[in-house]
Amino acid sequence: MLWGGLALCVLLGGELGAVTAGFANLGTRAAVGLIVAGLVLAPWTGLAGFTVLHRVLRRRRGLHGPPVMETAAAKIEAVREIREGEEVLLQLDLTVAPATRPAYRANAGVDVHLSEVNDYRVGHVVVIDYDTARPWRIVVRKQPGADWAARLAAIRIDTAPPTTRRTAPHREHLGTAPLYLTATTAGLLASLWPLWALCS
Repeated sequence: MLWGGLALCVLLGGELGAVTAGFANLGTRAAVGLIVAGLVLAPWTGLAGFTVLHRVLRRRRGLHGPPVMETAAAKIEAVREIREGEEVLLQLDLTVAPATRPAYRANAGVDVHLSEVNDYRVGHVVVIDYDTARPWRIVVRKQPGADWAARLAAIRIDTAPPTTRRTAPHREHLGTAPLYLTATTAGLLASLWPLWALCS
């Protein structure tokens, strides 16, 4: 699958090379054919190549497919009001304490009624669901359920250090772009000389 994506990117480079060589030699019949073929095929080849590479890299990072959610307790380290009103949006700084991995810090937002704000004070323990592949994706349970409600009072969570904070990458396709551009450039450079000779 990875090699298929790279092959599409190299092919895109070749199509761009065809357009470049064609415009540089407009006086020949072959040049017109190369320009038309390149302009027609390049957008579709480029889209297909990027899509394949992006999916392969997401799968290798464990980010492919539907989220797998697990439940854990989390201690509120800090609270900030993002929106005021009858419905208040709170941003919580949490120490999440999963059963199957070390505790870590993460932020989560929760909409609560004004009368429920006191349930989210610093030091309180709440129940959350987190995505095992993307642990920064957290949903705070406003109704934790009878089992968790009975356990919360006895749960003690030590504050995780700031170095354990998990945040979303700025853009998940950033890792795709350099590979995509490198393969496309290689195809472009490899195609220029033979296509230039064809048009001459």
